[in-house]
Amino acid sequence: MFYPIPQWWMAIILPIVGFGTSGVLSSETCRLVPVPQQVQWSDEAPIKILPNQVAIVLGIKASEPERYAANMFRVMVAQRHQADWPVISEEPGRKRYAVEIWMGQRATHAGIDSLCSKMNIELTSDSPGHDGYVIRFVQADNRQIVMVGGSNARAVIYGQDTLFQMIAGQGKELSLKRADIRDWPAIPWRGRPETTMQHYFRPGELDCYAASRINFIDLREGIYATEPGEKLNTETVKQTVAEARKRGMVVFAIVNCGVKKELFSKVIGSFKESIALGADGLWISFDDKGPGEDPVKLVTEVLALGREYGIGGAQIAITPPKGSYQTINDDSNGDFNRKIMKIPGMEHALWFWTSTPVPERLEEARQIGLKTGMSWWHNWPRPVPGFTHTRTGGSILASGSPYNEVMAMREGWNRPTYDVLANAGRCTAAVMPWGGNTWGTHYLIPVIGWWSWNPAGHVWNDVRARIYDTVFGPDHVDEAMAFDDTLIKIKRLFRYSIEGGKVYPLFPPRLSRLEDRDQAVEMLARLEHLRKAIVAQAAERTLLPAGMLDKQYLVPMAAECRTGQAAATAPYPEYWFPAHQRRLLTAIHA
Repeated sequence: MFYPIPQWWMAIILPIVGFGTSGVLSSETCRLVPVPQQVQWSDEAPIKILPNQVAIVLGIKASEPERYAANMFRVMVAQRHQADWPVISEEPGRKRYAVEIWMGQRATHAGIDSLCSKMNIELTSDSPGHDGYVIRFVQADNRQIVMVGGSNARAVIYGQDTLFQMIAGQGKELSLKRADIRDWPAIPWRGRPETTMQHYFRPGELDCYAASRINFIDLREGIYATEPGEKLNTETVKQTVAEARKRGMVVFAIVNCGVKKELFSKVIGSFKESIALGADGLWISFDDKGPGEDPVKLVTEVLALGREYGIGGAQIAITPPKGSYQTINDDSNGDFNRKIMKIPGMEHALWFWTSTPVPERLEEARQIGLKTGMSWWHNWPRPVPGFTHTRTGGSILASGSPYNEVMAMREGWNRPTYDVLANAGRCTAAVMPWGGNTWGTHYLIPVIGWWSWNPAGHVWNDVRARIYDTVFGPDHVDEAMAFDDTLIKIKRLFRYSIEGGKVYPLFPPRLSRLEDRDQAVEMLARLEHLRKAIVAQAAERTLLPAGMLDKQYLVPMAAECRTGQAAATAPYPEYWFPAHQRRLLTAIHA
C-alpha cells in the first residue's frame, strides 16, 4: 500500500510540545543514527532489565512487516546483548512481563490503540506522518510498557531500529535508556535499485536495506530497464516481491520506454506482466536509451494503465532520457521534461534527475509544473582507484572483492558536500543511489539511507561509527575509523591507472613521489596494526550474517594492506630507468 507524501516543510511546521530536537544524549552514551526528528530524553535512570522479564508483544492482527520488525529486534538483541526476548501476541490471558515492548499500529495492536487514545498520542499518516513512528515509555499495572508504534507497517521496522540503539550492556546486565520519540523521514521515498534481482537475495542484503530505511526497490535485470516484451523470470520476480513485502517495501516494475511506436504495445504488456506478479509501482525509464518516438503518447498510455490498477502519484516514477536527466528546465530532447510534465498525473510522479537536490533545482522543477519534491538519482559512489580496485570498484586481484573506506556522498556525480545537502529534506521527494555493487553493502546503503531520513541532522562521523559498530562491533569503532582515515591518507601518496586498456593496463599503483616511500611504509605499518586489532574480536561482536564479515571486509582489508605494502616497496622501472638510460646514452655518446 502507498501512503501520501507529506509536504516537504512538515518538519518545520509540526512542533510538538515538550519535545527537543537533539538526538544526542548528554551522557554521550547513546547517539542515535539517524537522528530522530523529535526526541525528549528522560531524567530518570535507565530501565534495568532482568533475565526472563521482558517480551516483545505484537497485536493479534499484526502484519507481516510488523512480525518482521519484532523478529529482527529479537535476533539483534540476542546477537549483540546475549539476551533471549520472546515474541508473543497480545492474546487474552497471556503471561505478563515486567517490561513489555509493544510493536505495531493502532489498527493492528489493541494495546497500542488504547494507549494512544488514553494518552492523546497521535499515530497516523498525518502525524507523525508517512513512515513515521512513536516511541513512548509508560508505567502501567506494575509493568513498564515501551510502545513502538508506526503510522504504517514498515514504520515499525524503523522504530525498533531506533529502540535497539537505546539498549546497553550484556547478558544479565542490560539497561534501556528512556526517551519519548516522534520521528518521520524528511525525504519520503528512499530506494535501492539493483542491476539484478539476485543481489536482493544475498545474505543480509534486504535486512541492511530495511535498517537503512530503504522503502522501494525495482525489478530490473541489467544496468537499464527491462526491454519491452523481455520475458521475466517469474519465480525470481515472485521471490523479490515476497521479500520486499515482508519488509514493507514498494516494488516498481521498470520498462525501457525509449523505443519506437511499434513497441508501445509490448511496453504496456511488460508493465502488465509485472503488475500481475505483484509490482505496485510503474517506473517509466528512458535513461541512456533516449526519448524514443512520441514519448508523450507512450507515457499517457502508461498512466492510463496505472489508473486501471489504482496506481498513481508517487507510485509512478520516471527517468528522463540522457540530456534531460542532468538538467530540468531546458529544451533538451525536444523539450522532453516540459512536454511530459504537462501530461495529467506526471506532476505528482517521482522525477529522477541527477542534479543535486537544492532549492534552486526545485524551483526549476516547479517552473515546469512539478507539484511534489524533485527526486535524486545519485550516481554514487565514484571513488578514485585503490590498491586492489579500479575507479568503478572492479577488483584488480585474481579473486575476491576489493576493500574501500566508508565513502561520503561527495564521491559521486557533482561531488555534493553534506553542507550543501543539509536542506535536501525541504526539496526532495525521493532519493536512490546508482552504483557500488562491488562494495560491502553495509558500507554503502546506510550512508545514503540514514542521510536521507534526516539530512539536516546528519553527522558524518556518527554515521560512520554506527556502520563500524554494525560490521566490527562496538569495541572496534575507533580502530575501524582510524583504519579508514589512514587508508585515505596513504592512497593520496600514489597514482593509479584510471581504466584498463592496451596502453595502460590495470597495473598496481605507483608512488607519486619516490621521496614519500618512507612515509608510505610507516603509514602502511600502522594500517596493518589497526587491521590486526580489528580482527581480534570482530567475529564475536559483528551483527552481520555468518561469513559476510570475512568475505566482504576482513579478507579484503588484509589484501588492501598487503598490496599497498608491495606497491610502496616495489622497484618499478620508472623509478630507476631514466637515470640508468642517461648513463647508457652518455656512455654510448662518449
